[in-house]
Amino acid sequence: MRQFAIAALAFLLANPAARAEETAPVPAETAERTPAEELADLIARHRGALSLPGLVRRPVLDRVASMTAAHLAGTGPTPMPNHAEVYSDLVRRLYIPMMDLELAAHAGADAGGALAVLLGDPRTAAALAEAAVEEFGIAVEPNPAATGPHEAFTWVVLLAKPLRTPAESADSPRFGQ
Repeated sequence: MRQFAIAALAFLLANPAARAEETAPVPAETAERTPAEELADLIARHRGALSLPGLVRRPVLDRVASMTAAHLAGTGPTPMPNHAEVYSDLVRRLYIPMMDLELAAHAGADAGGALAVLLGDPRTAAALAEAAVEEFGIAVEPNPAATGPHEAFTWVVLLAKPLRTPAESADSPRFGQ
């Protein structure tokens, strides 16, 4: 085995084309993924295993999840920004009020550990398995109040369903959209 490693090293040193391949930039599809992206992939696999449709990740939902994660971790604004304003913004963006679910977990840096915490609670596991949900946002925030490595981060998943029908009343913040 040691002779193979020495021979491979000699080949790389003697072959400029092989050295160029070793130092080439990593393609985007193999670049390191963020913890939120890893959790999104794990949620997609979990829902796929349950024969549920995939979810679409939306930046507006990421922002709301990020606000919640920062608040829960104690690093965001206190008190939490007015939920009525947040929900009004979601309604303007054509999301159904009361058809959103915020799931939170204190876990380590590993997305798999965060998913395990979420699936360990029957209520959050049921929310992740909700067929009516179509879109989601994710945020991860360091948890300065952690009592150990398994609580080092606050993970928030916001599940939502977009509205498909136009507003019926001129009083609606989404009237005319």
